Amino acid sequence: MKLHITFRYCLFILFIFYSLFTFGQTPIDGNISIKFPGQVKTFEDVDSITSVKARLKALYFNSEKESYIVFKTTLLKDGQELTSLPADRAALADIYQHQIEGQIVPMRKKGFAFVDSTQIKVKGYVAYKLKYLDVKSGSQGAESLLLFLNGARYIITYSKVTTYNERNKDDFFNSLQIGDPKAIKQIANSDDGLSVFNFILTAVIVLSLFIFFKRASKKQSPLGMNFKRVYCPVCGTKQPIIRMPESISQTMIGGTTCPKCHANLDKYGNLIS
Repeated sequence: MKLHITFRYCLFILFIFYSLFTFGQTPIDGNISIKFPGQVKTFEDVDSITSVKARLKALYFNSEKESYIVFKTTLLKDGQELTSLPADRAALADIYQHQIEGQIVPMRKKGFAFVDSTQIKVKGYVAYKLKYLDVKSGSQGAESLLLFLNGARYIITYSKVTTYNERNKDDFFNSLQIGDPKAIKQIANSDDGLSVFNFILTAVIVLSLFIFFKRASKKQSPLGMNFKRVYCPVCGTKQPIIRMPESISQTMIGGTTCPKCHANLDKYGNLIS
């Protein structure tokens, strides 16, 4: 019996392999991995906070309807990531509390109001789930998962752009995988020096999102934020503070249409051809 392989069949096989490779489990580091529903982009940077350097890493995927992002923050010493752990569960809870407080303002600036936080278990590890409402509609707008493992802090967030899909959100969070439990810890057996860096660790989490969006804004990236009034480069009209998006692009990444000459501008006031 001969096997007849058609051109269409070959294309189908290639499509399956491409899908599995592109949209499979994405490793964040040696601790966790997660499945994004599309092509993942990465942002990495090392920034100095006081006298200690911090490594910031973000992996994200944005569609016209939804946004998926994973932040990781770690401190560096002599070029190596610090793995200091809290001495007990009370100290771990204190770390999470500071981390929660550090999320409220950045998310508010993205249009999401904090509702509540709930302690949960993820693969046997203590984590916190944060819920946010869309400021404009008052409906569910975003959800975050906070996780502390081996001295690294993770912020995993699903948020709406135009649509909040409960199933897609659950699929994203449920795809989270954590590595070898023997090698990944949240609490130390004894105090290993966390107190020395506790304040700095808290500052890193509070500032990490600001640093990310600041760098994006400096490069006039679509992920950045601009709080300044802009002028139309065509007719010179000062654009209004409150605007109504007139396209999916304006809803997703900002921008406006000049009320006088109807030119399309991005959030930084640049003309869009």
